[in-house]
Amino acid sequence: MSGNSRASRHPAKVDRRARRSRDALKSALVVLVLEKGYDRVTMREIIERADVARSTFYEHFRTKEDLFAASFADMVAQLADHDRVDPDGAPTVLPALAFLRHVATQTGLLRAFGRGRGLHFLYERARAVFAAVALERLRTAGAGPDAAVRLEIVAGWIAGSFLALFRWWIERRMPCTPERLDEIFRTLVRPGVKAATEPSA
Repeated sequence: MSGNSRASRHPAKVDRRARRSRDALKSALVVLVLEKGYDRVTMREIIERADVARSTFYEHFRTKEDLFAASFADMVAQLADHDRVDPDGAPTVLPALAFLRHVATQTGLLRAFGRGRGLHFLYERARAVFAAVALERLRTAGAGPDAAVRLEIVAGWIAGSFLALFRWWIERRMPCTPERLDEIFRTLVRPGVKAATEPSA
């Protein structure tokens, strides 16, 4: 019986094996970034630390950047169930507070990314991921095709606004609590989101 036949008979087992491989690669990346900084980590080191075959890496990712992007997207997805309603009861456009609280516990990892172009890549990846989350939440909240501004533009603006505040927060070594920064973010973007998502005249 061929390997493909066995795989088709046991998709759950194959899925679990693939998930374990992906998790091992993601964990290896984090450990190595903490040890060496993002720029100095090589794909070979990731593969060796994860103890997987090189072919296994390429089944899931093409580059180190792909692995990082997937890891970041997964982390945000895990946080996406948080912060759907703000303290005033209004729907939120991003899981900003959950993300900020998470980052506040990962300062070592953030410093490791900051030792070169890694932090720039982090911001670029984060912008795309947060824009996708904001777009989904805008649609869930009822913003439709008759909004005053195209939702893709609004979502990109939300993501950019949050990351501008986040970068300010990180570069000044977190001068306020995650809760306070989240409050500032909501205060700044709420009027713009309301104006942009109301039906156009």
